Amino acid sequence: MGVHSIPSFIKKQVDADIKPYIVAYHYKLDPDEVRCWDNEAIARAYYAIVRMGVIK
Repeated sequence: MGVHSIPSFIKKQVDADIKPYIVAYHYKLDPDEVRCWDNEAIARAYYAIVRMGVIK
């Protein structure tokens, strides 16, 4: 079973679940605190990290 056999809805859910942890790690915050943010705030912080070129 490879990565190609994982359903796309599971990949999307994992992406959504991991973004708060990436934001927390980058900004040195508590992941539980970031998970309390609304989805738009998490997405904005995540994409700011992407725009800075820290992650691709």
